[in-house]
Amino acid sequence: MLASALVLGLIAAIATGGEVKRLGTIRLRLWPVLLVALTLRVIAVLTFSTWAFAISLFAIVLVCLANNRLPGLLLVGAGTTLNLVVVAANFGMPVSQSALVNANATLPQDGVHIAMSSATALSWLGDILPIPLVRGVYSVGDLISAVGGFTLPVVQSRR
Repeated sequence: MLASALVLGLIAAIATGGEVKRLGTIRLRLWPVLLVALTLRVIAVLTFSTWAFAISLFAIVLVCLANNRLPGLLLVGAGTTLNLVVVAANFGMPVSQSALVNANATLPQDGVHIAMSSATALSWLGDILPIPLVRGVYSVGDLISAVGGFTLPVVQSRR
């Protein structure tokens, strides 16, 4: 969802007269950590590793904190922190079955997402928000991160 929000933010920046070249002036601190996080995310899905997924979330939070001067990155970090908390509490991202039905989606078979149950800790932070348009189920953390991701290119293109 974050990647989609960044792309939509870029489209909105262009559509509203933002200067896209200003995005090229962003100096991202700890960018190698972000590359590690993205690599770990791929590894997590390929190897069904919740540990790799949790570490990737933590690395993203570190990058967001190091770059808190950039518009939207505190929101990305806050949303990612919420996701990290629920993943750590449940050893996976819990997904609501009713939300899956409402979104006409199925539980991802990636080893990272798990079915929500009565034993799920912090279930309100899991994937509970159905978005039928994209046949997806998202968490509150995903939405907060997406707002931050959308904000970055829109605001930065005007600085």
